Amino acid sequence: WEDIYSEELRAVPWFSVMGNHDYGNDDPASACPQIEPRFVCHRNARSEACGGRRPYSTEEQGYGSNALNADKGGAGGPARKNFHMPDYTYFYTIPELDFELLALDWNWLAAFPDAIGGNGLTEGAAKLVEHCGNDSTVMSASLRGIQDASTRILNERTAAAASRNVAIIAHYPPAFQADVNFRSMFLRALPGRFLRHEPEVFNFYGHTHIQKCFCERQPGAQWASCISFLDEDPPTLNNATCVDFMTGGGGGCCSASDVPAGFTSISFAGDRATGIRQVVDCFVGPDCTVNPYAPAAGLEVMAAAAAMAGSPAALAPLNMTCPFTHDDQHCPNYAGPRTGEIGL
Repeated sequence: WEDIYSEELRAVPWFSVMGNHDYGNDDPASACPQIEPRFVCHRNARSEACGGRRPYSTEEQGYGSNALNADKGGAGGPARKNFHMPDYTYFYTIPELDFELLALDWNWLAAFPDAIGGNGLTEGAAKLVEHCGNDSTVMSASLRGIQDASTRILNERTAAAASRNVAIIAHYPPAFQADVNFRSMFLRALPGRFLRHEPEVFNFYGHTHIQKCFCERQPGAQWASCISFLDEDPPTLNNATCVDFMTGGGGGCCSASDVPAGFTSISFAGDRATGIRQVVDCFVGPDCTVNPYAPAAGLEVMAAAAAMAGSPAALAPLNMTCPFTHDDQHCPNYAGPRTGEIGL
């Protein structure tokens, strides 16, 4: 995180959730935190890490992942003050924006056992199995517990109906988790007493390293509706609002087929009297999405043109992209397409 992103981007809060590669050999205690935990929330603990004076849960829970906040034993110390993962699953509210973030972890269903750690228990997650006492059933039960806790938090936050604007972040598209869509799950369970304003629920996921809207709501459509795009035909997004975002790859990734790639930008409009609403600034358009790959035959032409131009803009693909990814065919370190990878 520190090596890839500029100081300007690291100066604002980031919120994270685990994916299948995060449960890998670089973080061997992550999947069974109850075994030799670095930090434990006790029943009567009052620390900020465990919820302070109003803890969400009073059950004893151990923690052992590098990805967690430093006050729960995570790596990074003060340098990661703006990189937040307070728990495996959590919610975070901003009342002034009538907003809450839900972070959900369904790695057990989506990745265990063959894709956890990228390529399974005997390779990318071998050290996790070792930490779990060389017992994959212990690891499975732990990951299932994290998934069940995620589902519980989603259901409880839906029942609370506390915020008009909800952003759900998780790692997987519905296709990887038995076609369960968290936005649909949230909206179906909203109580009838809601709402002072119509809810706006956005669902964000990655795993496949590309940018694509999987469901968009047409102008004037009912707030819970959307039109799905599950085939190769792109959504229109002409005056429509994307509500199901597959977004990722903006920092570089894995193969030449992982395009288009990028980020998503969301802002807020309105006021408390009329209702604050989250809106999409950019997603699949040119401001947030890039398609950087060129045919291999054009590399020499591109490099020569960049050298002749000599401008920072012309040289940017080489000077700014290449140190951070093996994807771009413009770069001398291009790794070529990958085949046969189980975990994405």
